[in-house]
Amino acid sequence: MGIVDRMHQLTVTFSVDPAHAFDTLEAVLAIARRGGLQLGALDYCRHARVDLLAPDPRLLDLFLARLCNQIGVDAIVPSRPQHGLATGPLHATPHAPAWEAASPPIR
Repeated sequence: MGIVDRMHQLTVTFSVDPAHAFDTLEAVLAIARRGGLQLGALDYCRHARVDLLAPDPRLLDLFLARLCNQIGVDAIVPSRPQHGLATGPLHATPHAPAWEAASPPIR
């Protein structure tokens, strides 16, 4: 089994303010890079979509947590059904960040 077989994948779609699209996408990619994630694909038209790979699924959960706090990123929709992650828009509440409802806690 090669390293690609052991990688966990996350596809995230989110909206970006068009006036600050490049700055926001640069910040999102920096979050992924600092988290040790590999970029599989990046697509931007009216919404941005990134495909990320990580050796540990908790790194993907951490990315989602940081993405929810990124200014200029809205309507985050993660898609990782093979790991049981909820799909649909994430919305933070005063009681818990949105990512906690969509994924198990990072320990």
